[in-house]
Amino acid sequence: MEEDEGEGNPTLVFVPAAKGVAVLSIVILLRTFIRSQSAKAPEKIRIKVNVAASMPVCFSAARQSSELLAKASIASSVRMKILDAVMRENYQLRIC
Repeated sequence: MEEDEGEGNPTLVFVPAAKGVAVLSIVILLRTFIRSQSAKAPEKIRIKVNVAASMPVCFSAARQSSELLAKASIASSVRMKILDAVMRENYQLRIC
């Protein structure tokens, strides 16, 4: 702290300490580094996504996908047939 030269009214002027300036400089550098690192991460992810999206479609994968749909529809019809058979069997047991 220094006193301002004046007409007898002392005014305090704050002079930053060297340690405070050094700490502030380091904090600013760290913030800048962290921001620049976090900004680079999404770009790397986007590059991987773009590379994966530009790959040709494998025809066996498309075939397997359609086979899975066919399996689901076949399973649904089989399930209905089994349910029908079970219900008929229960109905016949009640009649007898």
